[in-house]
Amino acid sequence: MPTARVADVDLYYELRGRGAPLLLIPGLGGDVSSFGPMIDDLATAFRVLAFDPRGAGRSGKPEMSYSIPGMADDAAGLMQAVGGG
Repeated sequence: MPTARVADVDLYYELRGRGAPLLLIPGLGGDVSSFGPMIDDLATAFRVLAFDPRGAGRSGKPEMSYSIPGMADDAAGLMQAVGGG
């Protein structure tokens, strides 16, 4: 199970394909599974990075308030950590 430590949380991610980077962020409370086979389809033309945000799916669930700016920081940190962007 691939995870990357970003700030104070371990984020589960999937990185597939080659080409221009494409970041998939699920809706509130969603996880990677919400994209289904779309990830494989997109990976034929893009380098797809999809992840479970903090508090969802297989990512860590720290006991704290979550914010949109904090989740944006998580996405940027994850892209930097795994080279997905």
